[in-house]
Amino acid sequence: MSFISNVLIVNYYGENGNNPGGKRSLLWKEFFKDHNVDISSPKSGKNKGLFQKVFHRLINFALGHYPQLPQDWVVEVSEAINSGKYDVVVLCCPDYSVCEFVSKNTRSKIVLDIRDGIYFESLWSRMERWRYKNKLLSLEDKIKDVYLLSTNIPGLKKHYESKYKIPMYLLLNISVFDSQIYSIKRNLSNKSELRLLYAGGLLKSSIGQNLLCLCRSIKMLNEKGERITLTMLGRFNAIERIFYTKLFKFVEIREEVPSGDLSKISEDFDCFVISNTTNRDLLPSKFWFYIKSNLPILSISPSYSLDYVSQSIEGLICTSRDSEDIAAKIKQILALEDFDRFELNINDEKEELKSRLGLI
Repeated sequence: MSFISNVLIVNYYGENGNNPGGKRSLLWKEFFKDHNVDISSPKSGKNKGLFQKVFHRLINFALGHYPQLPQDWVVEVSEAINSGKYDVVVLCCPDYSVCEFVSKNTRSKIVLDIRDGIYFESLWSRMERWRYKNKLLSLEDKIKDVYLLSTNIPGLKKHYESKYKIPMYLLLNISVFDSQIYSIKRNLSNKSELRLLYAGGLLKSSIGQNLLCLCRSIKMLNEKGERITLTMLGRFNAIERIFYTKLFKFVEIREEVPSGDLSKISEDFDCFVISNTTNRDLLPSKFWFYIKSNLPILSISPSYSLDYVSQSIEGLICTSRDSEDIAAKIKQILALEDFDRFELNINDEKEELKSRLGLI
C-alpha cells in the first residue's frame, strides 16, 4: 500500500521532450502517474536573448560550470523541498550542484537520479579533474543523505555500487512506457547489399566525426566491390544534408521520425548504427529498442556503458573511430551468422524501485 501523495521532480531541463534531460522528467512523471506530480525547472533564462545565452554558455564552460543554476530557482527548490509538502523528491542531476538541494531536515524521500555520463570521475582527464575539482568533493558527502540512488546508465550503476558500496537502481528511459517489441527478423537471403540505418543527428561534434569516419569506411569498401548504403534519420540542417549526400553518393538523409515509427522503417534495413559521443557516454534510448530486434548493431567509438552490457548481446559489434577498424567490423557484420536475440532479457529494476518507494 502506498502512502505517497505528492511528488516533486526537479530537473534543470524541465519536461521538454525534445532533449534527453526533459525526457527523463516525463519518465518520472509517468512512473508516478497515479500521484500528484509537480515539475520544477528554471524560468529566468527563458527571456534571455541569443547573444546573452551564448555568452553565458561560454563563461560557464570556461569556469567549469555545467550548467550554471539560476539562484532564484535554487532558492525556490530549496524552499519546496523543506516545505514538508512532498512525500518524494526526485532530483534529476545534470550537475553536481543540484546535490545542494539534499537536506537532512526534510521529511521527503530524496531520490538522486544521476543520468549524465559526466559522473564517471575515474575516467576524467587531468584537465577535467582540474576544471571540476570543487564539484568532485561534493557528491560523496551528499549521497549519504539521499533515500536512494537511480540511473539510466548500466555502466554508471556498476561504477557507483563499486565505489560507494551502496545500491543504485537502474531505471531505463523506456521502461515505464509501453514496451515496443520488434519482430524484425534479419534477412539473410539478401547478402548482395548491406543497408545501414542511423537514427539521430549531429548534436555533438564527436557524433559528426564518427559518422564521417563511417562514411569513409563505407566508401572504401564500396570501391572494393561491396554494396553498402547508409540512411540517416534526424534533424540535419541544409549544410549537413548537402555535405553528406554530395560527398558520399551512398548516403540518404530523411527527416526525423518518432521512435514508435522506427519498427516499421527498420524492416527495410539490415543493420542499426549508434554513435557514442565520449568514453563516458550514456546509452541512447533507441539502443534498448534495437536489441529487441534481430538486426546487427554497429556501435562507433568507445562507450563505458556499452562495454558493460555488450558481453551478453549477440550481434552487437563495437568499433573505434578509426575508418580502417570500422571497415573491418562492417565486413565482420557481412559475414555474421544468424543469431536469435528475441529471447534476450535485459531488464531494469523498475519493480524493485517501486517496492522501495512503497508503490507496490
